Amino acid sequence: MSDPSQKLYEKVASQILTQIQQGVLPLDKKIPSIRVFSRQLGVSLSTVIHAYQILESRNVLQSRPQSGYYVNAQAPLSDREPQKPQPPPNFSKIPIKKIDEGELPYVISAFADPENLNLSWGFPSHEIFPLAALKKALSAGFEKQGSGGASL
Repeated sequence: MSDPSQKLYEKVASQILTQIQQGVLPLDKKIPSIRVFSRQLGVSLSTVIHAYQILESRNVLQSRPQSGYYVNAQAPLSDREPQKPQPPPNFSKIPIKKIDEGELPYVISAFADPENLNLSWGFPSHEIFPLAALKKALSAGFEKQGSGGASL
């Protein structure tokens, strides 16, 4: 029996999760569009969007730009909230080159600890950017658009 205090989008998310658990919606396959699910379930588009967002935040669904939503191949298929991943032993000794998708949550959690990962490694120095040329190009663009006196 459904909980009367449960929001409609939560009920829809539970229905979708049940379909995934039963194999109706297979792992790593595209699921029906928001519009199609909205029509099938007789609910609003915003209800389905919210349900998809809940399932995406739980790693059950993946949004692929210009394609739609897919069932995550590693989807946690229980109704419980996923548990926070525990870092592997000796995390600080994992070479950056050897980080794969399975270790990505550990890398993300390491961002808070500057001793584990130097954030500047992936970004060039600000000194190499041609700021004067950029300023000149933007000013020329404003003039061409007739910005009415905007300048940099």
